[in-house]
Amino acid sequence: MANTGPEIELLKPGMTTARVDKGIGWIQNLYAENNAMVLRDGFGEVTRLDCGLTAGIQSQDPELPYVSNATLSSATAGFGYKDHLGSYYLRTDFGHEQIVSVFSTYTALSGNSDNDNSSDWDANNTIKEPRGTSEVMSQFYVVSIYDITTDTRWEELLYRHTAENATNVNASEEMWKWRGVYNTTRNRDYQKFASFQGSTTSFYFAEYRDVVYFGNDTTGLWAYRPTIFKKARKPQVDTFWSVDETTEPWGESSKLVRVYFVEGFDKETYTYVSDAEIGKPSAVTVLGDRLVFGIGRTIYFSDGGEPNAVNAENFVSVPSQKEITSINGINGNLLIFTEDETFLYMPALNAEGLISGGRTLQISEGVGCVGPSSSIKVGNSLVWLDKNGVYKNNGSTGITSLTEPIDNFFIDGYSTNPLTSYFTQNGDTSSATVQPRLNFEVDMKTAQLAYDLDKDLLFVSFPANNFALVYKEGNWVVWNFESILPDGAAGAARVTVSQNIKNPWFITTGEDIYIVGGFDQPHILDLTIPRGSSAAVEPGYVETNQALSTGYYILKWGKGGALDRTSYRDLEDKRKFTGEWDTIHTTIRQETPTGTEYWTQPIAALGKPIRVPIGWEYYQGNSDPAGSTNATVAVDAPTILVPVYVAMRNTGDTGVDSINTLLQISKNQFCKEIDLRFQFDDTHWKPIKQAGGGIGELVYLLPTERRWCGDDVFGGTGYELTAMATGNREVRLSDSFGAPVDPGVGGVAITIFGKASNFDDINNVNSFVNIKALASGLTRADATGFNFGLNRLNLICYIPFQRSSANTVENSWNIGAWIDTVDPGSINIQYDSTPFDPSVYTATTTDQTLRWVVWKNMEGLGFEYPVIDQLGNTFADTNQNTQPVDWCFKSEQIGIAEADQVKARGLYSQMKSTGVSTSKFFTNAFYGLYNTLTGSDWKGWSSQIIDYTTTEANVQPNIPINAKNPIRTRTRNLTENFHKRVFKDEALLAADQPAKWATLPNQAVGDYLIDEEEYDTLATSDSVKGKSITYMVFGFANNIAEKLKLASIKATLRRAGGRRRKGRSG
Repeated sequence: MANTGPEIELLKPGMTTARVDKGIGWIQNLYAENNAMVLRDGFGEVTRLDCGLTAGIQSQDPELPYVSNATLSSATAGFGYKDHLGSYYLRTDFGHEQIVSVFSTYTALSGNSDNDNSSDWDANNTIKEPRGTSEVMSQFYVVSIYDITTDTRWEELLYRHTAENATNVNASEEMWKWRGVYNTTRNRDYQKFASFQGSTTSFYFAEYRDVVYFGNDTTGLWAYRPTIFKKARKPQVDTFWSVDETTEPWGESSKLVRVYFVEGFDKETYTYVSDAEIGKPSAVTVLGDRLVFGIGRTIYFSDGGEPNAVNAENFVSVPSQKEITSINGINGNLLIFTEDETFLYMPALNAEGLISGGRTLQISEGVGCVGPSSSIKVGNSLVWLDKNGVYKNNGSTGITSLTEPIDNFFIDGYSTNPLTSYFTQNGDTSSATVQPRLNFEVDMKTAQLAYDLDKDLLFVSFPANNFALVYKEGNWVVWNFESILPDGAAGAARVTVSQNIKNPWFITTGEDIYIVGGFDQPHILDLTIPRGSSAAVEPGYVETNQALSTGYYILKWGKGGALDRTSYRDLEDKRKFTGEWDTIHTTIRQETPTGTEYWTQPIAALGKPIRVPIGWEYYQGNSDPAGSTNATVAVDAPTILVPVYVAMRNTGDTGVDSINTLLQISKNQFCKEIDLRFQFDDTHWKPIKQAGGGIGELVYLLPTERRWCGDDVFGGTGYELTAMATGNREVRLSDSFGAPVDPGVGGVAITIFGKASNFDDINNVNSFVNIKALASGLTRADATGFNFGLNRLNLICYIPFQRSSANTVENSWNIGAWIDTVDPGSINIQYDSTPFDPSVYTATTTDQTLRWVVWKNMEGLGFEYPVIDQLGNTFADTNQNTQPVDWCFKSEQIGIAEADQVKARGLYSQMKSTGVSTSKFFTNAFYGLYNTLTGSDWKGWSSQIIDYTTTEANVQPNIPINAKNPIRTRTRNLTENFHKRVFKDEALLAADQPAKWATLPNQAVGDYLIDEEEYDTLATSDSVKGKSITYMVFGFANNIAEKLKLASIKATLRRAGGRRRKGRSG
């Protein structure tokens, strides 16, 4: 293009938005490196996690109330994480990298039962929901620790430990009575969680001798001792099972503990501050070999090597107007902050080992620090965030402002993004459309700082506003985590915004940069059909279960290429949507004279499903590998194993009067026969048929504890394919009428039936459940009974299930277990009716009806199939939340000093790029990787439909150039046509014959043997007239491989006549 005027360099490394003319108005998602402005890489998903508390499941039980979609979608109805209160990175002394994050929760349930445990008994002395320990419904603090090295996670609520009894009001309680929180059962309540009582103050973190100390002014001081963990325990307490049925084998964890202030080693010489005297710190840091605590207006120093021992003389009173918000050590001194004051403390060590005799200087009475996460060490300086800007100090009395070029962010509280001004929709938009942000405001409440040494980048993040200010070598840019690129009809632009990274909290490791973000709140539907397709729907039945669980995610810079939040669901989505136990048959209870309740019915339970991978092998037929002649079979589809349990009850009592005889009776009680029957959702699930077996004979797997009686029993025909016998021993599928059927032809019910033989017929035992039962007249000493633990869940078998191939696209979170209340199955119990005569065993038998319970939810099922939300949106396998990265450079106003009017003639941009992909994430995007927009006379900050029409030929106030390819034609093929230097399969574009890698010269396609990204000068031509001109260069990374580095952007201008007489339109 012809040019008779000067070329003016536009590209600068930082913004100057504080100028009245807005200066260099906006630099977004670029950073300076090697004398160029580089488009940042995307942040790809490392892991996605949810809260282990109850996930808000709506029961299919018609007796329970239905909760509408609208109610579930409201903030008060959500479960899971609510506020992100801080994250901290550590590299442990055993070499693992871990990220510790603290969250508050919505009002959530602490237990694992779907029952409210408060219903009254009816006239028949039955209850549909067990009464006992109440689940705590509160707002909790939850700590989630993600191990980057092992890709594992530990989650734990903050709760009171038994060790605290020695320093608390329960010190008088005998130690043998102490119980941990997770010893809680339905009838024993030990819950003592730390409720945040409405406080969402950010947490402080300090690492001392490989222990992370954290907390806030509500929780007090806590410590995390880094460990290796393979699998997280559930944060739910057990409010469903009684202590006699099943309890966790642990009561509390030692990973997270409350730190109490105690006497130090020199307690014989000095007085130490007690925990009650010192209170709860609001700020903590490390200074030398000591922990330092800020509490109120006082600084306390621990003894060296004893982080929770504070000498009563080792403190400093700070002469501040307000309470301490943050403290940090720098170059041997201590900077102390309040909301708007800064103090420098220079410690002095005396002969007694105290450092409280130093000098305290106020170095600012107008600059403070907004919170404990808002200061960071950068080299030999401390950098922190005040409500008026970002400041720096090197441990001396001077303070330097770093944000003068962008002070409008803090003085005005926002800065305007010019990029959103140009996304118009026929000149206007509608409030019904999700709007991109015009102004980027700053919310100091959750602001945090992080520094990456490798790139020399300082991040000042405002999580509540979804963006960060990024500082390098005196220059500021904006990193934004929203995209306004529309994916509409080809050739059309429309207003939209993608907001898939929320509340970004930066974590730097020295090598990598992470973001802890959130929250996702999927409202997932469960289409499970209880009782099966042929069963009648009962009145009040809720056809759709619902779950609403809020989770967070960890992203890594550069993972997944140029796009933000790339993901592969099966690898990185670790959400569990935690479930709960549900009672699906009425329960009979009795009560002792003292009011203690106990349950008389035996229990059958379908437990938490176990997911097994494709290729996992099981033995077909005989389940004992040692005695089997059958080959193993590998599953060829995602499979779950549903465990089946039975719990026997104390039997033989005649009511309350004989309650004390139960212990003796329990020693002489045996199960002779079991008859378990349950229905399932055959629309979405199917069991696996025994190869070569009879009609309806199913694959089942035996656990180790069912093999107690030896190979003489297991070697019998009871485990051969031909051994099943209806009404005698079977694991069989049947239809709704009880007739045996094979999977896939209408089977909705499974029967597990086993019958024991007498003791003297042991060699002919063929039952499915291997039992040695007593014959009448034998003494207890002669018995070798069935190995059931009384009042314990005894594992009977596993039944494999697979998804029905016809409905793999539908959500189904459990197998839809349902029990026929008329015939729920039973177990036959034999017991000694003369329990106090040890010489005689008087056999008495009774049939006992079963109480059924089932674990409900998708935990263990994995994400092999699509997950669908309440709007019908499918959660795809990959890139469900992916979005483009929007970049922008908005220049300052330029002109020719001695000219009244100038006319822009275009840009010469020097850049290095990988080019524009032909496979775009948003396939119909109107804008590309490189676009330009020109405006005159400060029109670059407003855009209306009138701006795009004018009566002056060839001159418009705003000129857009869309989707310019940032690489040029550089190669020539056999027909001497020039082509871009891109590398792809020639078959994709045979006529275009693009360049490709080759092992031999090929003149026809113009091969390259070695090359890298192309460095080009790209020219664009436009024509805009005015007193001054501004350019905006912008674009969108719309494929993982798209990259861009800008080395220079020069504008060409020429004189253009006299001053304009008419005003600017619009």
